[in-house]
Amino acid sequence: MIATRIVDSWGPYRTSVLFTLLMLTGVTGWALSAGVYALMAGSVAIWGLGFASANSMQQVRLVAAAPALASASVSLNTSVLYIGQAIGSAIGSVLFAHGWFHGAGYVCAAFLALAVATIVLTKPRRAAAE
Repeated sequence: MIATRIVDSWGPYRTSVLFTLLMLTGVTGWALSAGVYALMAGSVAIWGLGFASANSMQQVRLVAAAPALASASVSLNTSVLYIGQAIGSAIGSVLFAHGWFHGAGYVCAAFLALAVATIVLTKPRRAAAE
């Protein structure tokens, strides 16, 4: 609901950055507070604020970038999300199998930091003035 309230005034790029940073903040807080359940719960709540909105903002950016290709780009985005979930599950399984429970949060934070960097690197550019 928060994302839908601000996306029109902030734009999809800035809203996407905000919610991905919320996920990164939550995951980092969770990793750093491992074992302190109240802090972990607060971190998961912050993580959750970004989790549901980040994908929607990606799709808004795709639609805005090429409206004529929206159905294909959003479908491809959804498919790649499933691949990412499978890879994340595999990495988490390896960490869990080796007993590296605390490492999972840091690995997740690293992937989210890469996501933030990718969003920043794909910032829309204004068309050159003619």
